[in-house]
Amino acid sequence: MKTSIDSKKRMFIESVAFIEGAAVLVLEIAGARLLAPAFGSSIFVWTAQICTVLVALAAGYWYGGKRSEGKEGMTGAALMLFGACATLAAALFLSDILLALSTLFGAKIGPFVFSAFLFFLPCFFAGALTPILLRMYVGELDEVGNDAGKLYAISTLGSLAGALLSAYAIVPFIGAKAGILMTAAAFGLLGFAAAREKKLHAVAALALLLISSYSLAQRSNIFVPEGFEVKQSYDSEYFHFRIIENSTHRLLLLDADAHSMQEIGKAGTGFTYTEWMANAAEGYFASAGWTPSDKRVGMVGLGAGSIASRFAQQGYVVDAFEIDPQVYKVAVDEFGLQDYGRMEVHIGDARASLQERDYSFDVLFVDAFASKFSIPFHLATSEAFKEYAKAVSGDGLIIINIISAEEGPRSEMFRSVSSTAREAFPHQVAIYGGDATSVQNVILIGSKKPISPSLAAAFGKNAVVAAAWEEGPILTDEKSTADYAMMKVLG
Repeated sequence: MKTSIDSKKRMFIESVAFIEGAAVLVLEIAGARLLAPAFGSSIFVWTAQICTVLVALAAGYWYGGKRSEGKEGMTGAALMLFGACATLAAALFLSDILLALSTLFGAKIGPFVFSAFLFFLPCFFAGALTPILLRMYVGELDEVGNDAGKLYAISTLGSLAGALLSAYAIVPFIGAKAGILMTAAAFGLLGFAAAREKKLHAVAALALLLISSYSLAQRSNIFVPEGFEVKQSYDSEYFHFRIIENSTHRLLLLDADAHSMQEIGKAGTGFTYTEWMANAAEGYFASAGWTPSDKRVGMVGLGAGSIASRFAQQGYVVDAFEIDPQVYKVAVDEFGLQDYGRMEVHIGDARASLQERDYSFDVLFVDAFASKFSIPFHLATSEAFKEYAKAVSGDGLIIINIISAEEGPRSEMFRSVSSTAREAFPHQVAIYGGDATSVQNVILIGSKKPISPSLAAAFGKNAVVAAAWEEGPILTDEKSTADYAMMKVLG
């Protein structure tokens, strides 16, 4: 078998293969951010994205292989490109509605439903494109292996480019929706270039693309409390940000959860649980009779900075560790964070930052659970608590916020963190409000030394104090069940 293909056509096919490879990775990586307002960025979100793309590509390869047996050539390639453009544009336009519907299926199944709705068909058509391109690209029969290898190498390099662009340009600077819209536009433009005749399906695909651009102006209202309005919505390297307001309060939502709250025009910790955390530390300092200027407070997770600012204002030396520089910027610009000349904010991973120099905190707050769907598991492992123990003085406390029940079938997250921390901080009490079996913010306080009953009572101002509970699975860097524990918490 011998086919004739000119160099321009060959170069065009290589370009399409490169862009198709890049597009698939953009959909996979940037697309995961569209799930964040409802499902965070848990292991289930990434599993859903990867599985959807793989199944769609496999089905597309099979279909494209069958279709390539005909003589459509560029016409067939154009149809696949228009198909990817049209289905992606339509899905993007309906993304907020589909996201809301997907939440009905729960935190485990919902991500699969949303990913399938949005990305299966576009990735199916992208997959089907590959065999059609290959059929046109192959020259001599004895060159099939060489040509196939070359085209797949080009497509894979495109995937590499798409992955890098998604992480370092599209998500943090352009936005996930805008990046996906650009991907749809790329499919459409390539379809026009490949089509010999600009038929109705081409016009329809680009019309859908134009309509879907409206989605860029949409701001997701998933999990936005009634009466609040989304003022800002954007992505950083780590989170999907939404700043929401009503007439009295401003909230910071990271991924799927409210992370910080502030009464507009006033300073304060906002949430009840943050007040409990601050009160526990202040009760501890007061019982010891220490003056603020001599004491040091650490914070793993800055948020809007209400606790950090509160202790800095009182004169304590405060070191806050925040992985996302955008969180720090929002804390200053939108929530009025002040350092009072006593606070240093360290941008980077907390565990790595704690290893860089010796600290001796009298109190270390750990409130890095930005979303009940997105737990940074490496901050709650046995190895992490050993690092915390090195950074906390012999008389000091660690105060941890955990989203969980305190007892019962939905308490595994709390029990796991407690049991994991016990080796480094063997003496513990817990603070919570109301029913111990309900999911809430449970505050775990750990110490290297025994906690007196009077001090424990001081911790629990306006809350219930517990000193005994069942053990849970130990979390380690090698093996962590944190994501599964949170699925039990969420029911």
